[in-house]
Amino acid sequence: MPHHLTTSVYLLVIGLCAACFTGEAKAEGPWLKPVIAVSEQYDDNIFLTPSNTTSDTVTTVTAGVLLEPELSRHELRIGYGGLFEFFAENSGENTNNHQVEGQATLNFNQWRVELSDTFSSSENRTGTEDTARIPRLNNQAGIGVIYQFNKMDLGLRYKYRHEDYRSNNPIGAFLGQSLTYQDLDSDENSAELELALKLWPKTALLLSGRYGKLSYDTGRKGGSEYFDLLTGLRGQFMRKGEIEGKIGFRTQDYDSFAAGFDEIIFLITLTENFTPRDTLTIDLERTTNTTIEQENAYFEGTELAFAYIHKFTERIAAQLRASYRINDYPASITVGGQTGTRKDKIWLAGIGFNYTLTGGVEISLAYDFGQRESNFDTNDYDNNLVSLRVSLPF
Repeated sequence: MPHHLTTSVYLLVIGLCAACFTGEAKAEGPWLKPVIAVSEQYDDNIFLTPSNTTSDTVTTVTAGVLLEPELSRHELRIGYGGLFEFFAENSGENTNNHQVEGQATLNFNQWRVELSDTFSSSENRTGTEDTARIPRLNNQAGIGVIYQFNKMDLGLRYKYRHEDYRSNNPIGAFLGQSLTYQDLDSDENSAELELALKLWPKTALLLSGRYGKLSYDTGRKGGSEYFDLLTGLRGQFMRKGEIEGKIGFRTQDYDSFAAGFDEIIFLITLTENFTPRDTLTIDLERTTNTTIEQENAYFEGTELAFAYIHKFTERIAAQLRASYRINDYPASITVGGQTGTRKDKIWLAGIGFNYTLTGGVEISLAYDFGQRESNFDTNDYDNNLVSLRVSLPF
């Protein structure tokens, strides 16, 4: 068994055993929650090309199960989700995606332990720069120990991330060497010390320092070390809102790559419940990201996203969603006779309607639009998606 997968299994087993056998824990109520969903989607640009687009109809089957027992002192969640895409006319684009996730919180008198692990095997493009569907494995695990004082929480957290691509497709050159996706196989380790000062009854002021190291398995892509100094808030925001976020400064140095990163980063989520039927969520993020772009060790991504949900009744709801993202690449490249540093602007917008039937069956109708504008025209695309989805809980 691979080392990263062995580590994941150990974390889950430890969390499961500790949660179930420590502190007189007893399972109560419904704790096993399976679900299956089927959707039909029309996609007018399945390859995300700037021209000569190809459209298709995609059938997506989603199946999952969540184990969430009600424990007396501790918390435990273990879930599996599978997403399977079937293209009507382009079967070579069919994908199988799997994810296993586990979370455990062990609560003691003045301290708690938090365990988490997410393992995924995927081919979809969500959250990547890719326009191709590239198979890869990803594992993210973490452990945290938090001690509670009267007016302060002190937390120490460790996180591990492993990326393993299952493709030999070329991605361009880096420092004169031709690379493939397998040169992006990587490990990232980080540790964070956090102080949560309880200056207000329901809100804490956060102060933290984080050190991390990213290394690539083949050594042909430049790894890096980074250090973050951050401050933020956690808890109630205004009268009916909640906030979880940090902002601060990152200094990141890359091996064999002159352009380091010494700038502001942030990750903030704001949720405002205007009424029992109206909820607005705003997400802001700015950080460094690994990249497949030639001659670049990273890109800087800045994103603003929001989602607004209105419940007309207990059964009928509508959602508006939108995001705007800018990706900046530090190193100059040459494509089609054009030379410069790449900059992408990515727009996403959508609207959806949900109707919940008796027994929890949910029917959803949605439209989504995506657009990427780049100063290199070969990276441009427009994408329209129309989908109908039926979800069946058991």
